[in-house]
Amino acid sequence: MKWILAILFIVTVNVVLNIVQPILWGSMLESVIKLEVENFIRLIFWLLALYVTEAIGLYFQTFLSTYVVWL
Repeated sequence: MKWILAILFIVTVNVVLNIVQPILWGSMLESVIKLEVENFIRLIFWLLALYVTEAIGLYFQTFLSTYVVWL
C-alpha cells in the first residue's frame, strides 16, 4: 500500500509540473517581447530544472510501478 501511495504522490507532482510548464513558457515569451534578457535566462534555468525534475519523477514512477507489479 505504501508503494502505491508513493506512486500516486509522484504522479501528482508530475501533473503539477506539467501545469507549470505553459506558465513558464508564457513568461518566457513575455520576456522576449519586452527584451528582458536576464529574466529570460532565469526562466530558461527554471524550465530546465522543471524538465529534469519531471524526468527523475517519471523514472521513479516507472520503477515503483514495475516493482509493485512484481510483488
